[in-house]
Amino acid sequence: MINFASCSYLGLETDPRLKAGAIAATERYGTQFSASRAFVAAPPYAEVEDALRRITGRPTLLAPSTSLAHQAVLPVLVDRDDLVLVDRQSHASVQITTEILSARGARVQTVPHNDVAAIERKLSQAPDGTRVWLLIDGIYSMFGDMAPFDALDDLLARFSGLHLYVDDAHATGWMGRHGRGAALERWPDHPRVIVALSLNKCFACAGGALALADDAQAQRVRYQGAALMFSGPVQPPMLGAIGASAALHLSRDLAGLQSELMARIRHFNRQAARAGLTVMSEAETPMRYIRIGDTTQTIRAGMALQQAGFFVSTVGHPAVPHRDTGVRLSLTRHHRMADIDAVIGALAAHMGESQATAAQ
Repeated sequence: MINFASCSYLGLETDPRLKAGAIAATERYGTQFSASRAFVAAPPYAEVEDALRRITGRPTLLAPSTSLAHQAVLPVLVDRDDLVLVDRQSHASVQITTEILSARGARVQTVPHNDVAAIERKLSQAPDGTRVWLLIDGIYSMFGDMAPFDALDDLLARFSGLHLYVDDAHATGWMGRHGRGAALERWPDHPRVIVALSLNKCFACAGGALALADDAQAQRVRYQGAALMFSGPVQPPMLGAIGASAALHLSRDLAGLQSELMARIRHFNRQAARAGLTVMSEAETPMRYIRIGDTTQTIRAGMALQQAGFFVSTVGHPAVPHRDTGVRLSLTRHHRMADIDAVIGALAAHMGESQATAAQ
């Protein structure tokens, strides 16, 4: 089957440079470096973090995963008296971390997805001097919609107590200068914005990264973040691949790769509209979501596409509300335009047949 479920949007997992980096690091350091970074780190760690800093433009820490990055930074920076607002559609790994914050006494409240008016009400109602942390995704992993960056920029300017924590895992690599993602493209040096990145998706390696506000904050998280101190490190083969991927992201080659992916995204949107398929979000992102609204029909659509030679993600509750069950197609540079045309045609045909059957 043709895979429309991969989050390796630039298709770098098969790039010879990344494979060579992983092989070279394995030959030199072995498959494993089994020690906590609280004691000692494999030599490539420092090199990788320096390269990531050049990508993000900020002090950047490498974490074993983006999920563990959340668990490392938020319990360190969020105080007991702070108010934490979390977008209802933010990634599960962020929402799991808020349970840790609640257990430590922080006030955690959920806000409707991308509802700026609701966020502003919470900010206006907070007592003077309250620090408010808003936890969001830069690009949401299911529907592929983006955070309301313009409106959030306005809130940052008007509310000095507002701090943004952005999980930008699905924007890393394919978007922004050096692939730094959507949030850092908007707020490259804002002192009240912290960004988590993924190296396990478009970056085509393993691990996550934290782009912090300054060196003092980075050092505090490095030495106090339990998830960094007590979890296993990123292993040498992937450190080698990260170094190679970072070099590619810092090179002139990246812009061309990003343009190739964008051409596929725009082609999908045009062809889906012509086929009468409604994409959940019109944003130009690699995640294209077709809402079906019924779990049984969603499963049937996924099975029909498999029979036609395509693998897509069938999505239901709790990943999305019951009313929004559907299929998610992730676009990568591996896809040809003909592949996109074919999967859209197969999905449109199946949905047309289903509607005709239901009408009888």
